[in-house]
Amino acid sequence: MRLKVVFGNGGEYIIPWSYNYFLASLIYHLLEKYNPKYSFLIHSRGWGYRNKRFKLFTFSPLFPKKIFLKKEHLIMIGPLTFILSSPDSVFIEIMENAFRREKVLRFLKYRLPVLKTKVFEVEDIERELMVKTLSPLVVSKRKKRGDKIYSIYLSPDSELFEKRLKEIILEKFECFTGEKPLETDIDIKCLSSSSKLFSIKNIKVKGYKGVFLIKSDVEIMRFLIDSGLGEKTSMGFGMVEKNKD
Repeated sequence: MRLKVVFGNGGEYIIPWSYNYFLASLIYHLLEKYNPKYSFLIHSRGWGYRNKRFKLFTFSPLFPKKIFLKKEHLIMIGPLTFILSSPDSVFIEIMENAFRREKVLRFLKYRLPVLKTKVFEVEDIERELMVKTLSPLVVSKRKKRGDKIYSIYLSPDSELFEKRLKEIILEKFECFTGEKPLETDIDIKCLSSSSKLFSIKNIKVKGYKGVFLIKSDVEIMRFLIDSGLGEKTSMGFGMVEKNKD
């Protein structure tokens, strides 16, 4: 399920290049304000899988009426639109209610009126879909060096990329549904990709935008469309839509 939010007037807004953290903070703030019990579940615990915790939602980049790319920042002309997505309909309903009740959002240094909200489903989910990323997809493996553990971000060209991406999808699906699919139940091929580097709270994160061909059961396909692909989805990575080209 998805929630489209349109906010801000026709003004000019100066937005940092890496603004994912600020959008995520806005989401958590509204969740805490309008449903603190559910906020604790999502923010502090998430959905559990063995020794792992997942936050099963993602969000798109901001889509302004116009955008100008500057060296230091982005200049966006409103209104601004972004989309929240989650397999959990309760989360989407809570957030839709929060945005409607808030009416004016505090985002960066701005106070932006909420103009429109709309809950919708991605239609015509089939067993085989070509999808494109709305926000970069992050897949990594952990490596230990001495006492430190750090992340190595995998490229779609890496032999480990597809295997690790499938593992993440299946772990999240089992976590959310209680059903345990097989790795052979899903097939993913990257058709094209380009890398992009982000800074999240001074931590560098490397993701990939691209087009992917995915084959699986319709239920799994619906889940991965709603939950997003890969890691760090709750920070606005891995959101996809059906490729219409």
